[in-house]
Amino acid sequence: MKLSRDELMSRYAAGERRFAGADLTALDLHQIDLQQADLSGADLCRCNLSEANFSEADLSGADLSEANLSHSHFCKADLSGVDLSEANLSQANLSDADLSGVDLSEANLTEADLQNADLSGVDLSASNLQGANLRGADMSGADVTNSRYCHTIFPSGKVRNDHC
Repeated sequence: MKLSRDELMSRYAAGERRFAGADLTALDLHQIDLQQADLSGADLCRCNLSEANFSEADLSGADLSEANLSHSHFCKADLSGVDLSEANLSQANLSDADLSGVDLSEANLTEADLQNADLSGVDLSASNLQGANLRGADMSGADVTNSRYCHTIFPSGKVRNDHC
């Protein structure tokens, strides 16, 4: 189902939280608050979701490729199986989020907060992790081939500066 920003906001304000499979492609959803919403399987590719709040939301299986998610909040969100390739997640808060199996290839994670996130099996190839905080994150099986590190805090607390 294709939804406009206004329709999505009015339905959410009326108490609806289930938007699974919604088509929101390329919408400007800047500063939208969709905490605890079910957007599983939704198409959000190329959306402007900067400064949005998705805390505790279910976005599992959604397409967020090429989306602008800078300064957005995903605390405790379910992002398992999401396509975030080429997405801008600079300064996003992804602490305690489930990102298992996510495609973050070529994503911008500059200064992103990924503390205690589940990054198991994640594709971080060619991603920008400069200034990212990965303290306590589970990175088992993650592909970090050609990723950029500068002032990057790894799960152990060790800071890597390979590309400063």
